[in-house]
Amino acid sequence: MKITRNLIIWFIGILIVLALLCAWVFAHRVILISQEDIVVESYPLPDHTRFPNVGKIKSGEKIQVLSCDDLKHYTAVHVRLGNGQEGYVLEGKFRFEFYPFWSSINSPVSYSCPSA
Repeated sequence: MKITRNLIIWFIGILIVLALLCAWVFAHRVILISQEDIVVESYPLPDHTRFPNVGKIKSGEKIQVLSCDDLKHYTAVHVRLGNGQEGYVLEGKFRFEFYPFWSSINSPVSYSCPSA
């Protein structure tokens, strides 16, 4: 009985260590920094006639990144603007700043944005 309990404790401990290791490697907080004025779309498809724009990001502005969605031919960066609205950056010049998942930076944890 004691051996079974010890094995279960070891197994749970190993799972916790593996989960933390995966989070250490893959999870990070991401901030998008625009290098020009960027239009934020309301839907991840670039069709201005069906989906209106949510807003604009001014050059140099820092925005929270919620996720990066790979849509075959392009990547749609899901962002949250300063006013709380969410939208997608489909084109424009920008760069990412990455922070560790335990950072206190005001951005949700993301697993999907490419590092390079």
